[in-house]
Amino acid sequence: MKILYLAPCQPFPAPHAGFTHTYNMTKNLQALGHDIHVVARYTKKTDIGCCIEYDNLPVYYVDWSIHSLPKFINSFVHTLKVIDDVDIIHERFEVPGGAGIIYSKMFNIPSILEVNDPFLDKQPTKNLPQKIRGFMMGGNRSWQLRSFSGIVTQTRILKNIISKETNVPIEIVPNGVNPSFFNPDVKSVYTSDKKVIGFVGAFEKWHGVNDLIDAFKIVRKKENVKLLLIGGERKKIIGDIVFTGPIPYKEMPGYLASCNILVAPFNPMSDEKKKEIFQKYGMWWSPLKIFEYMAVGKPVVTSNVGVIPEYVEDAGLIYKAGDIKDLASKILLLLDDDKLAERLGRCSREKVVESYTWESQAKKMIEFYKKTLNMFK
Repeated sequence: MKILYLAPCQPFPAPHAGFTHTYNMTKNLQALGHDIHVVARYTKKTDIGCCIEYDNLPVYYVDWSIHSLPKFINSFVHTLKVIDDVDIIHERFEVPGGAGIIYSKMFNIPSILEVNDPFLDKQPTKNLPQKIRGFMMGGNRSWQLRSFSGIVTQTRILKNIISKETNVPIEIVPNGVNPSFFNPDVKSVYTSDKKVIGFVGAFEKWHGVNDLIDAFKIVRKKENVKLLLIGGERKKIIGDIVFTGPIPYKEMPGYLASCNILVAPFNPMSDEKKKEIFQKYGMWWSPLKIFEYMAVGKPVVTSNVGVIPEYVEDAGLIYKAGDIKDLASKILLLLDDDKLAERLGRCSREKVVESYTWESQAKKMIEFYKKTLNMFK
């Protein structure tokens, strides 16, 4: 099957989850024997229209910015050159977006929209230009959700949100992990004479880092521990709290392996800017970090938000989001019971290898492609 994978707003490569998902999904589709052609956002190192192989993946670089009509037209035309003999078009949802719909209509090819974020945030409407922009963005969003042949999304929460706005078939394909890259035998890169509690993230308010720091203060009174906060913008050390700063993704498994316990303290209600929308819809993400934590065979402590408890189940400990004492007690339980920590870590690894590898998610994607192709005939 020849697949055109449109990710025109996604730099390739890039140090964030969007690239991790795009690369691993397309690479595993290719490994299953399919012909993948990726269209990605151009960078300073690439020219519009050029094709560069990245790990044997052909990547075509474009600029579909609405702020430059000549660049948009140039990119649209260059992408036309890749359409020949394509069986299905797959586009990552962005607003504005929808080139896949146009190509689909032009060449009578089925198209899939991949929705990882429903873009529900309210557009500012302080003045007339903002109101016009918001109206146009809303119209583009609705047009996309109604016009693709099918939609693939990561969670049942996202499916519920989207299904209220469209009648096209929707398939759930969660995120995944490469269990060979993230594995229990990876060598630790951070050493300490104390047990280490770890966190990975971009330090967004709703990621719950402040909750974890507050819980750590309680834990530290009873246990000799360190808190390793992996990611963020700056490297610094404050007592027993270590901020690593930016870490290359290739080094991530080694940092996770350095931890005794890994924590995902999501707390959507702590983010005043997003609180209203999370209250209305729930936390719809399928966090990559959960699968990466589990793959290295570490016990996981996470909050009871979204679908995360469904991923972790009995392979980790779940606490009530925002409850600092509950979070601290779950961490202390694992610090005090090595056998429990070992068992949960082993269960985490087994569960993720069984159900959440990128290979298994790519197979689900192919099945949805086949269903869509059959319906399109």
